[in-house]
Amino acid sequence: VVDGGHDCIYTFTLDGEYVGEFGSRESGSGRFWSPLDVAVDLYGSILVADTFNKRVQIFDKHHNYIHQFDGFAVLGCCYGIALSSTGNIYVTDYSRGKIHLFLLTI
Repeated sequence: VVDGGHDCIYTFTLDGEYVGEFGSRESGSGRFWSPLDVAVDLYGSILVADTFNKRVQIFDKHHNYIHQFDGFAVLGCCYGIALSSTGNIYVTDYSRGKIHLFLLTI
């Protein structure tokens, strides 16, 4: 669950049990500035649309920072994120009026 006002992410089990939270306002790795959306892949990795830092950050299921990308400076304000079953990452960009498509390979 995204809490953009407090710049953090809350995680829960499928049964709704609280697991933990991570993030705070900053621009460094693992920090957020008004995140607005998250997506979880088949492996439990958490992808966060880090809105005003203009990037997507990726964490493992234990909240450890893995990677980030900003689309080689093409991302503006990331408002939404979605994953396809084939590994495509779709990011909505409010400031540029676009939906960006990425294929992430780590």
